[in-house]
Amino acid sequence: MIAIFGGSGDVGQAIIKKIKTTLKNKCSIISTFRKNKIISSQEVEQIRYDVTGQNNELMDYLNTKNLSHVFFCIGIASKNNLINTSEEEILHLINVNALSFLNIYKSLFETCRQNKTRFIIISSTAAVNNRATYGAYSASKAMLESLVKTLAKEEERYGVTFNILQPSMIDSKLARRTVDALGYKNFNDYVVNKLNSKILKLSQVAKVAVDYALNEKYSEMNGKTVNDFEG
Repeated sequence: MIAIFGGSGDVGQAIIKKIKTTLKNKCSIISTFRKNKIISSQEVEQIRYDVTGQNNELMDYLNTKNLSHVFFCIGIASKNNLINTSEEEILHLINVNALSFLNIYKSLFETCRQNKTRFIIISSTAAVNNRATYGAYSASKAMLESLVKTLAKEEERYGVTFNILQPSMIDSKLARRTVDALGYKNFNDYVVNKLNSKILKLSQVAKVAVDYALNEKYSEMNGKTVNDFEG
């Protein structure tokens, strides 16, 4: 059983597509969504999950499964100067982007230990770049990575592994909404002028995520950060 938390987002959908292609649909996939299901998805069990609420039924259900892999793709953005970002918003980002992962693992650790589950966590270069207007988002991603690396050490003796993917900006609906919120009317101009035309494709990120999760040559890898998506 493979679980994708945040599977209805662009990155989550790309990962599901890559898993299905790689495993020739010979696997069971559970994908969470907060608002909308993946309309075109087939052979994927979709369950509503909101990190700000409670869904003990989902966790109880997952705890009955042989959970081999978990992809954590949950995240929200905030692009405002820190002095204009309320404490409430900062705490919300931390809760969604970081603490939600810890809470998920706390709910699933017993079955994860039994199954030696392999975790892939989608983070962001924002965790280390600390760019202006990205402060609260960067802080939440930095906290996420710190939690993941600590768990990697604490749970290693049980055979559970945790590895982080740290992509730069990905060409996605979220990225386009973010750029629009920053006041840029043309996304392509932003990519050219602000990112020097360097932006990742969803397929690139999904390929790396699935490779590090499913390829046995990475089975012992633990507590590492991957930021090379050019291969």
